[in-house]
Amino acid sequence: MASLAQAQDIRIANIVELSGAGATSGTMFKNGVEMAIKEINAAGGILGRKIAYTTEDTQSNPGVAKGLTQKAIDKDTFAIFGPVFSGSIMVSMAESRRAEVPNFTGGEAASITAQGNPYVFRTSFGQSVAFPKLARYING
Repeated sequence: MASLAQAQDIRIANIVELSGAGATSGTMFKNGVEMAIKEINAAGGILGRKIAYTTEDTQSNPGVAKGLTQKAIDKDTFAIFGPVFSGSIMVSMAESRRAEVPNFTGGEAASITAQGNPYVFRTSFGQSVAFPKLARYING
């Protein structure tokens, strides 16, 4: 019976920078995803189905991120969270688009969403919004 329940879990892949230059950003993104999953599962899941997830380290390397994205797709992942670095999502989002798997990113480069990929969703302000706000704040 446990294997039947596991088969009904909603599988999420958390593909983030846990080492290298992006370790701080990736770790915070990972912690946020894990906190949300715990809260959702504690409240009964999504339509009664629990969320199961894996976390993988891109090593802040776009090539590794692309490979991990393909690995997640091969495992019939429902959605992908990460990578956070714009360079990594720029190369990995083509894989999630081909597979029609939603991909949530913390990347801020304007070019991420400018491509019109219907499967990529940004979880933060993009450069075109964030930098003017930062400039106004600095100029006080």
